[in-house]
Amino acid sequence: MLAGLFCLLLGTAPGAAGTGVQLPYVGYPVASAWKRQLQEGWSGRVFGLGANGAAEMRADGDELVLALDGAPTAVRFELQRMGMAAGESEFVLEESITGESDWGTVIPLARVVSTGDQATGTVNVVGPVTPDRVSRFLRFRTKGTPAAESAESEEQACWLLGKVWVEGGPGGFEVLFPEREDGFWVEEGAAGETIRAMVRNDEGAGFGLPGVEEGSWDCVPWKSNNGGHWRAGGAREVFEIDTSVTGKFWAVARSCGGDQFERDADDPLEGRITFEVKRTGVVVESVSDFRERERIVMLENRRQQPVNLEADGYALVFRMDGVAEKTAGVPCPLTGTLAPGAFLLLGNEGSRIASILAADLKTPFIELPAHFWGTDGESVSGELVLYAGDEEPTEENVVDLVRFDPHGEPYSMQRKPEVLCGSGMHGFDTEQWEVWIIDEPKGEAELQNEQAGENK
Repeated sequence: MLAGLFCLLLGTAPGAAGTGVQLPYVGYPVASAWKRQLQEGWSGRVFGLGANGAAEMRADGDELVLALDGAPTAVRFELQRMGMAAGESEFVLEESITGESDWGTVIPLARVVSTGDQATGTVNVVGPVTPDRVSRFLRFRTKGTPAAESAESEEQACWLLGKVWVEGGPGGFEVLFPEREDGFWVEEGAAGETIRAMVRNDEGAGFGLPGVEEGSWDCVPWKSNNGGHWRAGGAREVFEIDTSVTGKFWAVARSCGGDQFERDADDPLEGRITFEVKRTGVVVESVSDFRERERIVMLENRRQQPVNLEADGYALVFRMDGVAEKTAGVPCPLTGTLAPGAFLLLGNEGSRIASILAADLKTPFIELPAHFWGTDGESVSGELVLYAGDEEPTEENVVDLVRFDPHGEPYSMQRKPEVLCGSGMHGFDTEQWEVWIIDEPKGEAELQNEQAGENK
């Protein structure tokens, strides 16, 4: 195949990036049509040469063939109907692996190109297709001789093929993972998480060797430190991830051959991908302490699945620091369903700040019960505990734990976004939080005095 052809077609040749290249001809003046010269990668015959190297296709069977180095994922081009009566001629694009007898029509373009005189359209004619497709040649061809719109027309009817862009390639064989990016992550305990492999430019590629069992050294389909398994039968290109344990892992897909290539069992074609299994859950996303005025708590579902708080028995409780032991305030059962990435706001009963914040963020709001914080006076230190499944927090059911330590002035803490699960009973980790001092909210009396002053 033609080395460097994709550089030419993808716009990396001299000139403005992404503008494409005038194809198929080198742009000689129309008057010098006898000197026309096809660009590299093109072959075939057409009647004439249009402006700037475009091809005029005036007769039935006029064709141009483009040889590709690697499977295309998309082909776009500019096409014009010049002085042509509707329905007399079709312009088709065909693709082939060999460029000989195995041509197959991609799409008859007469159905998508405007019938207006000199109407220009950019048409996606191939794809997107998966990178394992092995199309090597594209043929642009007319079916039927273009007829003029009227007998009085002085313009020659034709199809005019102009700029062409090809996306895809490169040539050669490579193991790819089309649905996953390197370094992806999945949730602990998630069902049906898999990795699928393919070989670029060989849709017939197989993984492993038939009859090979796990533990053998003869071209097994997958190797991994995760503990997952490849699927038995004909789907050996799929690796099923073991999500029962958290951590960082790798997997290597191994192909010993296919329709287009063959490798020795001791030297398979390999592709490597890394991934992580993470523990996720509902976490305390932020807390704000306005001293004796009030405290506000925001929960977030950092799972990839919705969470029914009531069905799973979620509740919050505040445990004050005591002399001998922590004294618990009144617990607050949680209700509603949190979608992935959704928030839930909790604040004091009748809280003006929490109500405004919930409306502004369009977030559900739950009022904390009276005496939730265990005192009617100033803020005290203690632990905010999020738990699920029992009437009281235990070592097994605590989901998250956050410390409140009054700073002497209002402050707010926000959980870092990369933290996907709560700290459980492992204790409060300051490294997971950003802390800053905030302006103390104004009380009702202060707000009324300000408003009275403005109305004078």
